[in-house]
Amino acid sequence: MSEADPAPHETWLRWEQVLDEFEACLAEQERQLDEDPAADLVAFTPPTDLGPMPLEVSERAGRLLLRAGQLGDRVAAQLGGAGRQLALANRMAGTRAGRTAYVDRMA
Repeated sequence: MSEADPAPHETWLRWEQVLDEFEACLAEQERQLDEDPAADLVAFTPPTDLGPMPLEVSERAGRLLLRAGQLGDRVAAQLGGAGRQLALANRMAGTRAGRTAYVDRMA
């Protein structure tokens, strides 16, 4: 086999390593959100040279992808909640940008 075509075992090991890194990143993101819902989350960027995923790791990759989707749903729900709170705060503060705040009826 050439260097451009690694042995199946080496490919499997490389994918396992990347999935370990992805799983650690998801755990860190979950921890960050537990501590601070407005935290800037650490990002995961997979290597571009992984090649095709071996069948042996596909089930684990699927579980991690599902976990990442659930985390994304959690972030979206928190953002939606923050948006609703901001809208409520603006209404309670009486922001009247561009609207008349006082009408003189004596004139």
